[in-house]
Amino acid sequence: MSLLPLDYIFYHVFLPAQLPQGSDTQDGKGDQALLEVLLETIDTFRTANDHIYYQQWSTVQRSIRTFARLHSKSKSLSRGTLKAAFQAAAQGETIILHIALQNSALIVRQEKNGYVVETFEVSPRAADVLAAQRALEWDFPSRAVLIPPDTFEDEAFQDSLASFLEKASLESVKQYAATTLKAGSNAYESRDTSFPAIIGQLLITILEVPGHRHTPTLTRKHIRDEVCWGDGAENPWRRSPTWLVLRVSIQRMLCSLIGSYGIFHYKFFMCSLMSFLCQTFGSHESFPSDQLQFARTKLARRVAKLEAQSNVSNSEVSTVIQSLFNRTGKTLEDTLRILNKNLEDRGTQIRLCHTKKVFRLPRRADENSTVLSLRHSLSTVNDILEETWYGGPRAQVALPNSQPRLVRYFTWVNAHPKNHLSTTDYHCLAELEVRLAEEIKEALNPSEDIDLSGTVLKLRQRLQFYHSRAIIAYKDNPEQLSLMLLTLMEIWMGIDSLVVRIYPLMKDYDHGFPLDLMYPLKVSKLSDMFRLTRMEGYLRARKTNAKYPLPNVLGEPTNLCFAVRYFDECKEMQALLSIIWQANDEAKADKAHELNEGNERYENLIRKASETACSCKEDEHRCDDPRCRKGYLEREASRMRIPIHEDLLPDDDILAKSIVFELLLPSAFAAWRDSVWQLLMLARGEHIPDQKPMLLLREYPGLEYYAQTSNASITLASKRKSFRQAHYSKIPLPASLEKVYLPHALKSKMFDSKGGLWTSSHLDKPSFAAICSAVLPPRSAWISLKRYIHPTFHDVRPSTNEIVASQTRCPNSLTIAEYSSFQDLRVGTMIQWVKLLRELASPNINFGSAEVNILVTELALGAGPAEDGHFLRATHWVFGDRSFCQTLAECIRVRLQAIATNWREGQTVECLSVLVQRPWCLGQDKDTINEARELILLVRSITYIWIKSLRCEISNAFDVDTAQKRSRESLHAALLCRKTYMLEAARANGDFQHAAFACFLECAFTIKDNLSLNESSYISNMPASLRSLFVSDLQLIHSLESQVRGSVQSLQSAVSEAVNNVWMGAEGASARRFSTWTMLSAPQDSWCEAHSLSGDGIAQQLIHFNIMDGTLYIDGRLLGRLPEEFAQQDFFQQFFGNRVFLTRPSFLQGMSYMFVSPFEEHEIHFGFRKGYRFMRVRPLSSSNTILEYLPASTFTSGSEPPDLPLPLIQGCVHWLNLQTRIVEVRPMSAMWRSKYSNWKINMVTRQGLRRNTTLLLDPQSLLFRHIYLLIEPFEDRKQMIVYQPLDPKSNLVLDLPGLELKFQVNSKGFFESRQLRAYIDEDQDAGTLYGLESSLVIRDSVLQENRSILVAMGPAIIKRHKAHLKVTISHNGFYARFSINKLLRRLECAAEPRLLYFKAYCDAITSSPHPDPLTARTGTEEALNCLRAANAQPWAPLDSESYRILFLIADLTPPRLYYPEGLRVLQNVHWNDDMMSTSQSGEFKPLVEEILQQCAVLHRFHLDDSSTGPVYKSRGDAHLHRRALLRARDFQPALKDPPHTPSVQVHYEARDSARMVGCRYAYEAASLVWAWSLNIPTTRDLAARLQDWPLIQGFVYSFETHLLSSLIDIEPASNWGSLFRLCQQVQDDQEKAKLMFLFGTMAFGGQIDITLIRILIAIAIMEDSKILRLPQCTEFIGFRWNQIPTVEFLAQYIRPHRVPYPDDERAFLGPGITLHRTLLRKLEAKQRKHELVGEVQ
Repeated sequence: MSLLPLDYIFYHVFLPAQLPQGSDTQDGKGDQALLEVLLETIDTFRTANDHIYYQQWSTVQRSIRTFARLHSKSKSLSRGTLKAAFQAAAQGETIILHIALQNSALIVRQEKNGYVVETFEVSPRAADVLAAQRALEWDFPSRAVLIPPDTFEDEAFQDSLASFLEKASLESVKQYAATTLKAGSNAYESRDTSFPAIIGQLLITILEVPGHRHTPTLTRKHIRDEVCWGDGAENPWRRSPTWLVLRVSIQRMLCSLIGSYGIFHYKFFMCSLMSFLCQTFGSHESFPSDQLQFARTKLARRVAKLEAQSNVSNSEVSTVIQSLFNRTGKTLEDTLRILNKNLEDRGTQIRLCHTKKVFRLPRRADENSTVLSLRHSLSTVNDILEETWYGGPRAQVALPNSQPRLVRYFTWVNAHPKNHLSTTDYHCLAELEVRLAEEIKEALNPSEDIDLSGTVLKLRQRLQFYHSRAIIAYKDNPEQLSLMLLTLMEIWMGIDSLVVRIYPLMKDYDHGFPLDLMYPLKVSKLSDMFRLTRMEGYLRARKTNAKYPLPNVLGEPTNLCFAVRYFDECKEMQALLSIIWQANDEAKADKAHELNEGNERYENLIRKASETACSCKEDEHRCDDPRCRKGYLEREASRMRIPIHEDLLPDDDILAKSIVFELLLPSAFAAWRDSVWQLLMLARGEHIPDQKPMLLLREYPGLEYYAQTSNASITLASKRKSFRQAHYSKIPLPASLEKVYLPHALKSKMFDSKGGLWTSSHLDKPSFAAICSAVLPPRSAWISLKRYIHPTFHDVRPSTNEIVASQTRCPNSLTIAEYSSFQDLRVGTMIQWVKLLRELASPNINFGSAEVNILVTELALGAGPAEDGHFLRATHWVFGDRSFCQTLAECIRVRLQAIATNWREGQTVECLSVLVQRPWCLGQDKDTINEARELILLVRSITYIWIKSLRCEISNAFDVDTAQKRSRESLHAALLCRKTYMLEAARANGDFQHAAFACFLECAFTIKDNLSLNESSYISNMPASLRSLFVSDLQLIHSLESQVRGSVQSLQSAVSEAVNNVWMGAEGASARRFSTWTMLSAPQDSWCEAHSLSGDGIAQQLIHFNIMDGTLYIDGRLLGRLPEEFAQQDFFQQFFGNRVFLTRPSFLQGMSYMFVSPFEEHEIHFGFRKGYRFMRVRPLSSSNTILEYLPASTFTSGSEPPDLPLPLIQGCVHWLNLQTRIVEVRPMSAMWRSKYSNWKINMVTRQGLRRNTTLLLDPQSLLFRHIYLLIEPFEDRKQMIVYQPLDPKSNLVLDLPGLELKFQVNSKGFFESRQLRAYIDEDQDAGTLYGLESSLVIRDSVLQENRSILVAMGPAIIKRHKAHLKVTISHNGFYARFSINKLLRRLECAAEPRLLYFKAYCDAITSSPHPDPLTARTGTEEALNCLRAANAQPWAPLDSESYRILFLIADLTPPRLYYPEGLRVLQNVHWNDDMMSTSQSGEFKPLVEEILQQCAVLHRFHLDDSSTGPVYKSRGDAHLHRRALLRARDFQPALKDPPHTPSVQVHYEARDSARMVGCRYAYEAASLVWAWSLNIPTTRDLAARLQDWPLIQGFVYSFETHLLSSLIDIEPASNWGSLFRLCQQVQDDQEKAKLMFLFGTMAFGGQIDITLIRILIAIAIMEDSKILRLPQCTEFIGFRWNQIPTVEFLAQYIRPHRVPYPDDERAFLGPGITLHRTLLRKLEAKQRKHELVGEVQ
């Protein structure tokens, strides 16, 4: 027997916990194999009972053979074989029938009074199976009937019964198939079992007519089943119904043949069957051990139950059981013994396979093993040493590549956005903002010939693009973000103004933006204030005219929504709706035609199959001959499927209109809607995506053809699946139109396909406050006052008393005055500036703190509420007051003069600069503006002085940290100084003054020189306040670009002065003179060039100066900074991080640059070699020593073994001494200091030495290979350091730094550890934890009998390996030590939760079906015992590692989920295929949850931790887990008494046990036929019933319906003629059996009136009806009793068939061609005459 049927038999007979996640019917091969095994076991069991019950078992054997013969040759029952079986029933055989398609079984057997026919359901509902925690209590049979012998043995009766059963076995009757409710419609559900109505209801009801009801002795069984469904499976796994039919039938046969003790014969027979199967399983080596162990357990459990029953039963029962034990017990015991031996042998093989072999090692390494191979590094180091480094060429640095301005801009536009931006990005962004202003202006004042829709789409693209770039560029910059929002809103305003022109209906709909949306914006310029006022006026006007809120555009479709109202006005959309409905009707008509053809073809196939005999031989059990015609026809019929039809549109008129609107979505409206939604989402901040839709409207099959191409983000989508997406998109034939025609299933709502949001759930009030508000620095002392920073627009403010009362909460680092003033400053919209003036004149607040700077900036720049449309608004009205402005200017001047010489007051100057900017921008008179201008110039002069002072401080810094601090302060000062050039930017075409221009250029150099350009993200890594200044500076440069270029020619001396000031060494010496400064041509047009004139011993040099970004090159060498390509090197980041260093040319030959100041008492030099950058250092303490840094990659090459152990590579620095040719390996923590204990690699002798007493072992040597094969994978070979001490008395040493372990070869040749006081044992069999590769067994050095296991702790990788598995653990620096206690037969460890849980985890994942020799338990049993032990219960909160291990243990239990979640009909179990099923016990999860509950309680009482600890995210349904756990406990040893849970047996009420309504009609029809009497109650007015039918079938057809479903749903009018003829042709009562089944089936469906059935039966019985002459017509239309037809009545039927008017000249005209009017009138008159003649005729 092949392995595949073995799996099938094992799953369905033994029902283990781990089952397939999909149907495994194997086209009947599995059931056939099961039958073969069953017959073989019956024969064996019969032989064992040859003296007493041989005859009874022979009867059982014949019955099962008959079952095999009936069910094996094809998928259906054959009428011929059924009749032969019925005849065999008279000989005492029991006929067993499984009608799979009807979910029913029949048992036919002979008794004294006749033949008993029993029926029962064979597969329960999936929901009932999953609802039962244990087995279903089920009584068999459901119904029974006793038929008299003369009736049953009648040939006509048997023929009719066999024909009915044949049809039932061939056809799945969809009327009683399982259904599911979807979209308000019942859809065919193939994943559940059908209702057993045809057999259990209809057939039994019909058979009750010639017989009578029978009440047999019931057989009560506990039926276990499962419903397992996985992703991708068509149908779920269900236990074989055939197996249930056979079990029930055999048990009932034995009870009938033997008597009440037949149940014990059945139980022993099942034991024998399982015994035979277990022997078969064990004979296959590839059969999994865990499955074999489960089969043994189940067999042993059955035997044990029988033994227990024998001991507690009465003497007579005990005698019967003992007698059966005497005959079969030895076989069962032998089987169990063989199984135990088989499992033991398998366990022994696993132990041998997974036990590591240990070989003795030499005490000392041979000489060759200490010579390092250095395969990767030797050639590189030799190249370095052989290079003549005293005269290498200097690398030439060219000017950076640049692009013309327009090329640069469009390249930036077409590039993908980056997270880390450069200065180029900001310049291009500023250019974009200029262009956008022009486009918005054009949109608000469109010309007459402008394409409105095209302009809207263009603006929409601009809005998307600008938003995507600006939101990244202006991150954490409230002022720039405010301008971004203002620009975005202006773009939307342009879109909206055009959309209202295009669609006037849009005026009725609100835009959704509240009027206070713009209040939080930070606006510094007067022009921006005007823009804001204009924007708010537009919003107010639109909101005033709107009638309907925004949800009518972005919410769920209603009758007032824009889509419906637009549809009602759009003829094109209305036409499309009609087209779609028409297409839907045509598709339905085509589907009906396809269904009719399919049903007809199916019926023909079934009829031909029933008329065809199987070509297989009688003694064959299977019909696998491909030439068998009958089997081919049945297979063709069973494979027939028809796709369902789903309506293209919903019945709801509003939804249908909305869908059509989306299909023809107006492009301009889509752009408007997407723009509004984008701005609303921007205002609401980040959102977590909602539930994904099942289908987008434009992806819906059938509608995609009608949809216009659109890139709209907002569209209709559905959370509900389409029927076409579901597994029931195709249903088997035959089917009815009701099952094929399904409504539109989608429930469409607005969905943002890009953001993943359902729009109707996110329409609350938006606000820009979160975007435009600054954030206090982390850990600030002012953090408790952060709410006072934000504006108080609606007068929700604390009172004075509340502020005073809050002083008790003042932090210690603040004064009471600071604390109170900070709270009071923002209180009151109109008096905030007055309060600020008060604080400027008082010492209450330190304006030099970052928090106050943020507060003042919020106050000064915040737009605030509008005030009667005035641009100054409610907050800034004070700038119309001259006295206020004058006082403000005086206070600012006093503060500036007080800090003029203190360059540490950068924050104060920044804060005052914001304040002085406001009167300059908003002042209403010239005096105010001039005063402000003077203060701005004062800020410039102060910061310029600071720049010069800080340059000297940096040059004279005694260490790097001081230089870094001064560099940051210098950058801040330069940015503040450059900010004052807003004065020059405000003059459109004004030139610079000499001093101003020199200062401007000097600031440019200072900014460039002090920026940390080591990485591409240097801008985003700046502090928020500094980044804000830098971005503002970039925008200022963009606006001043043309003025700066023009000033170079007119102010040559200013350029020379700036260059002289920044050139190192210029100060204190005579100034250099330069030639004329000339601007280079594009694309280098931002560079100017000049030569320094020679003189005073100074050589002429070429100078390049970038006037825009301040870069200065002297003879092609960057001045002041190390080139960026060096700073971006990994080694630079490793040694120096992001620090800024001043450099100068290197004096070492071959090197280019060196740091100005020593670093860590070393001179640092940089150079180029073959395109690579490298670094050399020279210690100050040894000027003759030069070291070159070797990167770690020098010693490695991909996946190949490295030259040195990884601990000597990773976390280390390698210095090559160019004089001694020795590489010193220094730890990263002491990279600048040489130590005697460091490893030193001599590149000449290729030996590694430490302290001159130890030699390093070559990782490529053979000895090293022997060592790592012993240790790995407890530790990776790359992490091992093996060395040989030079002392002859010292042996070979193995160092494992990652685990902090050391081993040395002892006298026996084994590695011994002083730390562990143990050595690696020669015997690596610990008696447990087999398969755990990352372990070592060690033996105590003193007490040799004590052994323990070392196990690496970390993430585990589990993989199947032969009959077991292999577990590899990558340690995280820790290992566990478990002592082997042979006396107590267990592993022991310290009572530490982490170790205990880790031991349990190791036991669980290495578990196998075989008990471990040490513990005599499986790994799972040992793990559960460990978790239940008292020492595993927590007494204090656990650490994170213990939680992690507990979560891993809990995850071993496979999650069990319902699918779909709400229906509870399918179970999805997620098994880990890489692990044994025994390791995936359901006990783990509840045990871990108990421990976690205890931990949660302990956390409440733990003083150092107020949390409840990590939360375990449990997956799966609690009922399913509980159900699986209870079922598994029946086959597990009870390590601990489980908590008492009442075992409630769920009684299953079979669906065929209660009579259906249709049974009454079927019984009446069958009774009338069987009685064959003329005394039938019919109607006298048949004509009245017939005239209710619009169309009646004629009497020329024969009745040829072969499908039960067609009979059940028969239409009497369309089959009247053929039925009438059928009844008329009945000759005598010999055909009454046939008619009984026919009319009983027709009446059962309830589609035909029982009166009509009575009439047809009467016609069949009456002799007078045989001589009636029937009209030979195909159909009758509009039948009326005694009707006299009129001419008009007849004409309406003749008119459609008259001769049509022939084609004339009009039929041959091409498009656009018309006839002359005279000819056209003649042709029309001729057509009318033809029609009139036809009408008269």
